[in-house]
Amino acid sequence: MKDFTFHIYEKLLTSFLQNHYEFHTLEKFHNHQITKSLNQQIVMRHDVDRKPQNALQMAKLENKLGIRATYYFRIVKASFDEKIIQEIALMGHEIGYHYENLSIAQILTKKTKPHKEELFEIAIKDFEENLRIFRQIYPVKTICMHGRPLSKWDNRELWKKYNYHDFGVTCEPYFDFDFNEVFYVTDASRCWNNETVNRRDKVETKFKFKVESTNDLIELLDKKELPKKMIINIHPEHWAENNIEWFKIWIIRKLKNFIKKKVIRGKK
Repeated sequence: MKDFTFHIYEKLLTSFLQNHYEFHTLEKFHNHQITKSLNQQIVMRHDVDRKPQNALQMAKLENKLGIRATYYFRIVKASFDEKIIQEIALMGHEIGYHYENLSIAQILTKKTKPHKEELFEIAIKDFEENLRIFRQIYPVKTICMHGRPLSKWDNRELWKKYNYHDFGVTCEPYFDFDFNEVFYVTDASRCWNNETVNRRDKVETKFKFKVESTNDLIELLDKKELPKKMIINIHPEHWAENNIEWFKIWIIRKLKNFIKKKVIRGKK
């Protein structure tokens, strides 16, 4: 069976339900973390880098199963679709801002080496304005950085100078969870926790599960080997409904991952 199809995604969701995991939005999960709930809990986090129509399809599938997930949208044309965002929100899913303001700020300055203070000032103004735009659609409380692997800037560095809590944001998952307590797994680059093609979407953790496919996750679930608390990051653009779409995505990812490997090796 091909991986990264909507069919196997539904199988993954069903397996979590059968193994008695409670699905939460990231905002609600963060609140449960504070109260130290002992229940089996999971967040399906979606970074909608591109193809918002795929996000809508996933949201409908989750809604059919009674699952609430969290969807992080970028502000760029490839991701931001107000009608789709509203439709996903109406199903009860959480909407968040997938920010990349430091990466964008360097482009906005039109300078090869802008002064750091100038860059950060542009970035935080851009963040605040984009958050305002999102909040006209949904009362955004959580944000999450976009990795933007070809940029020199890690967008999380913005919070070395500023505090996202000052903007009414309650949670940024890379800062607000202990990943020795919460198992994090991501399909970044259409691979599972593969650091050779994943520059920034990774965490420091004690967990050492070998996950190379969605079926690996399902098998670990059925063996009762996965931790009680999990966040799974799913990029809807990687998943396909039919064979033609699946192979198109496969070819694109092959090319992109080749470039990303070169970039990551060059940074070591």
